[in-house]
Amino acid sequence: ITGETQTISLEVGTNTIYVKVYENGHEENNNIYEIQVTRLAEVAPPSDPPPSGGGGGGGGFIPPPSTNEEEVIVEPEDEVIIVEDENGNKTMETEISEDKLFDLLNDASLEFAEILAYNNESEGIVGFNVNFSEKALSDIKNSDKIVKVKFKNVVFSLNSKILETLNVKGELRISTQNIDSGIIKSNEAIKGNGVSNIFDLNIFNDDERLSKINTEIPITLIYNDSLVNNSEKAAVFYFNDETNEWKYVGGKISIDGEIIFKARHFSKYAVREYNKTFEDIQNHWAKNDIEILASKKITNGISETEFAPNRAISNAEFVVLLSRVLNLEKSFENVDYIDVPSTAWYNENLKDAKNSNLLKGSYESYFYPNEPIKRENMANILVNAYFYHTNTDESNIYITQNIRFNDEGNILQSLRNKVKISNSLGLILGDDLGNFNPQDGATRAEVSAVIKRLLKLLELM
Repeated sequence: ITGETQTISLEVGTNTIYVKVYENGHEENNNIYEIQVTRLAEVAPPSDPPPSGGGGGGGGFIPPPSTNEEEVIVEPEDEVIIVEDENGNKTMETEISEDKLFDLLNDASLEFAEILAYNNESEGIVGFNVNFSEKALSDIKNSDKIVKVKFKNVVFSLNSKILETLNVKGELRISTQNIDSGIIKSNEAIKGNGVSNIFDLNIFNDDERLSKINTEIPITLIYNDSLVNNSEKAAVFYFNDETNEWKYVGGKISIDGEIIFKARHFSKYAVREYNKTFEDIQNHWAKNDIEILASKKITNGISETEFAPNRAISNAEFVVLLSRVLNLEKSFENVDYIDVPSTAWYNENLKDAKNSNLLKGSYESYFYPNEPIKRENMANILVNAYFYHTNTDESNIYITQNIRFNDEGNILQSLRNKVKISNSLGLILGDDLGNFNPQDGATRAEVSAVIKRLLKLLELM
């Protein structure tokens, strides 16, 4: 309040006056009050009585007060309430307005429909829930527009395809909760640097939690960019409650401070940065690639201090790397390779890779786990990994140039097209003489470089 006055002209009828109150110098933090003032019409003074004997006459007619009011259209709004539990933890519940969502979906000027699930009362709130009615979900399914549900530091993206795949019946609730890092007890050997809050992300169909889903939901996490030393080493991780360790998920940095990943299950997620190096790579050409993969927990050394970059990589080691990159669905089917014992250290990853068709075309009765992987098999598995992650196959790939290698005749006939695809995708290239060298192996350093290319191709970094 400054004590200043301002003259406002009032018209006959109802006048609406808006008063904005804010702290001096902080206009962005304001409250707006609506005041209605009604001005009556002026009453005309009484007229002289008519002359005596004259005809009867009435007093002067006073017309009803005129009004310049326009019809007020009330915009539909989401219903927001704040719930506090017995421990004092507050959750903001937002019920999406069906009418408001319908208008957003049908507004041709909007690229996507954005729903804000927080407001200026969100400070100190640890949980956020957004509820969609059955009709609201139906409207999204009938639209080709993406709906972005924007929480304070998390953004969910939904569209008709995702909802159809989820096969939700009834209502849908999206939930995020900030988790105190003090309750996360990790047994990691390498301590990471958390650069975001820890978010417990969930989706419920009515009251049933959908922990695993048969689709991918794009999610954006907001993190503190000033805490990151090397953006290529920052990634999204989820916390595995069974092993008490953070597991690599991936994610692509869209702009500084925002990273996008695709969730296939719901859990506790965070953006973290790890730093790991080895004594024997300090002057190696692949030092950066190796450190990036080690920081994402994709590759390990042969010891805490050694990586052995020039050692040949085996079939088993390569499959384990790809399994970690793709976060493959866990398989409970046994592999039927003659030379793979059930107690093998790589057996779980091998089952996941085989069940996901990563090995299709490369191995039959024998896996040869300890033998160096051949370049033609590496190309085949990499392309299968690309198909798995992008949900495509060979029919979706069009090679625009005639790729030929001098030693093409040495490539297994059934794998020649996969070798060409891997080359066109920029994953495995030929040598300077135009040869592919399909029967040769690859070093641990060379594979680190190839895996990093795959991560970038799949937009996992």
